Amino acid sequence: MTGEELKAIIAERIERDPRLRRIRAKTAKGKATKADSFTYSRICSEIMSEELAKAVLDLDDREGICAALLRGNYEEIMQTADAIQRSIDEKQRIHMQPRRPAFPAERVQQIAHSLVDPTVPDEKIVRRAGSTATVSMSFHDDFVQENAAFRARAGLKCWITRETDGSCCRWCSALAGRYEYGEEPQDVYRRHDNCCCTVTYENGRKRQDVWSKRTWEAPAAGAGAKEPARLTPEQAAAKEAEHLPKRLTPGAESGTMALEDMFHTQEDPMREVIGPAYKNNFQELDAIIRELESKGIEVVVSDSSESMGYQPAPSLSGGRPGRVKMARDASLSAWEHERRHALDDEQSGWNGRAILQFDPDERYQWEIRAYQIEIEMARSLGREDIVERLKVLLEMERRAIYGEDESV
Repeated sequence: MTGEELKAIIAERIERDPRLRRIRAKTAKGKATKADSFTYSRICSEIMSEELAKAVLDLDDREGICAALLRGNYEEIMQTADAIQRSIDEKQRIHMQPRRPAFPAERVQQIAHSLVDPTVPDEKIVRRAGSTATVSMSFHDDFVQENAAFRARAGLKCWITRETDGSCCRWCSALAGRYEYGEEPQDVYRRHDNCCCTVTYENGRKRQDVWSKRTWEAPAAGAGAKEPARLTPEQAAAKEAEHLPKRLTPGAESGTMALEDMFHTQEDPMREVIGPAYKNNFQELDAIIRELESKGIEVVVSDSSESMGYQPAPSLSGGRPGRVKMARDASLSAWEHERRHALDDEQSGWNGRAILQFDPDERYQWEIRAYQIEIEMARSLGREDIVERLKVLLEMERRAIYGEDESV
């Protein structure tokens, strides 16, 4: 049997399967759930592995055909998971693109190569072909992990839920539960052969208690807040001077960066105007984080607003990207500020550590460019009071860089 013939058999079964047709219909109507997303991946995986096991001994290229089938299932599962996630996000007014995990080529190659092992009997080759369902279902698990991680970094609270099928082993029973992202056991995303545990995640403005099924709405940005105070330039300067020493005290939470090791953000006055980026600027925040990570820059989101900033890599010889650390409720303006520092570091050949420590003139130019982005944003919204506060912050940066104010 050729690979094309086997692919046609699998495609026809997937197309005609009544369970999958129901999920596709629900997806088209915007009614599919995360559980439907996993079920779709499970059924597709089972169909592929069943047909592969039947035909494996007669295939002219077992390894290549197996790899191609798994790649096809990856595309099918990702397409459905993406569509369902977009539908759910649209209902919750979340404007964030779902993220597709990388295709696990090494894992796929290992299982594909195992089908041409001359040291094992045919019966074992057939069993290995059947176990490709586990690899295929893991594509959906990777989707869950990738999107939960990204959305948590972007500021959304996420929860991972692993549910058993009611007849599972002790290992799966021990992993079952609901976890806040970052506190889940790493094995929660793993599965053994013939494992049908469901792994999903929740996030967004609309939450649901998985036990009581009670839902509630998170408040809109700025709900219940007072009208932001509009300060004169003199008042802004006085307030900055009052709070600056407290802002420059490093926090004690894990992962806090020392201020002398980073291009830090002293304050985020634009948050008063435009609110947190994760609530009001999803698409822009998504693009910024994607861009930073594509350059190898680590992105860290903390509940603390202390020591936000860009930290170059520790080597004075350059050549390596650093990391951006932001508060969960940081504004788009603050994110753009640190993005500018990261891009300046890249343009310098990742020489930011040396510039931070030994080149005050270039360091100040970096701050000017970063603050100018925020100033232009504030000015475009008619907030000259915020413009003045940003100018005060830039002046304080200048004094700190050149050592003109010992209190800074």
